[in-house]
Amino acid sequence: MLKLAPQGYLAGEGIFQTIGERLEKLGERVFVITDKFAHKKYEDIIRSSIKESMLGVSFEVCLGRCCLPEIERLSEQASDEKADIVVGLGGSSTVDVSKFVGQMISVPVVTAPTVASSSAAFTGHVELYSEDGDYIKREFLESCPRLLILDYKAAGLASQRHLIAGIADAYSTAVDHPRDPSNLPEIMVGKLAESLKNILESNAAGAIKSAEDGVVTEQLKLVVEAIILQNGLLQTLVTDPSPGMLSRILARQLLPFAEAEPLLGEMVAFCSLVQAGYRGVKFVEDIYSFYQTVDLTSGLDELGISANQRDELLKEAAEAVDSHLPGVELDVDELVDRVEQTDRFIKNKAIS
Repeated sequence: MLKLAPQGYLAGEGIFQTIGERLEKLGERVFVITDKFAHKKYEDIIRSSIKESMLGVSFEVCLGRCCLPEIERLSEQASDEKADIVVGLGGSSTVDVSKFVGQMISVPVVTAPTVASSSAAFTGHVELYSEDGDYIKREFLESCPRLLILDYKAAGLASQRHLIAGIADAYSTAVDHPRDPSNLPEIMVGKLAESLKNILESNAAGAIKSAEDGVVTEQLKLVVEAIILQNGLLQTLVTDPSPGMLSRILARQLLPFAEAEPLLGEMVAFCSLVQAGYRGVKFVEDIYSFYQTVDLTSGLDELGISANQRDELLKEAAEAVDSHLPGVELDVDELVDRVEQTDRFIKNKAIS
């Protein structure tokens, strides 16, 4: 079983229309875990394709975040259906649930992302939450998905906002991990990160324009692949708790309290600036400069972190980050200060 990447990868514009023939070699009974949006938009297309391939199929809507009760519910349902293939059709949470369900019932998992907001369709881990939406931990699975099916039209044109959030997620991965120049594996990871950063800086604005126009272009394809593939590989390669994970963990801690209901990538953009502050003002300026080009310049007010409870929320979030990074020296009060400094930095930039 592969732990670094999916065993198979297929990509194309409108490839969901032929998904049935892609699944024929994997089994006979398909259990599709989907979200409400993807269920409504793609059920008929996928049923038609699977029917032509003489496979059995059933659909079940994932009811929320990736939490153990939902994983157990869907695992039981898939077992009752005698499924021998699990397909995750939807966004990050739905895809994460499908990966865990596949492991629970020991069948191949196929991921089919319908938005380009994260690398969940690629990786061999899931982000676990409580039923109440509190972040628990990153859970590593036995392997990556058996097959990743990337429909450029479905993922790239679904939502301009999700695409921008995915760009933030991938850019954070590229810039948040300082590399040790004396360590060969880290040098290689650093080169992958630099490549990802360059792709996003060169193509993000054009990809967003393509999504706005509803047209699949080469720039859109490059950026969607960067968000899902290169981003996923980099996140897979960095498995040990490290300072580079601070921004993503902090974002997940703050997200449940954000009254504006930002997407994870939108919160990650802010938290990436927080992390950059540990490396100096120049890093903050450089990252913010890129985020300006893709309209990712929200401070705490815009993200919906209430000013009335802000001190308490930031303290709780910083303490949670500290608990998620064992072995990493972290001053909780300093982290809170850096969050507040980042917010002031964004406000001052907006005024100037």
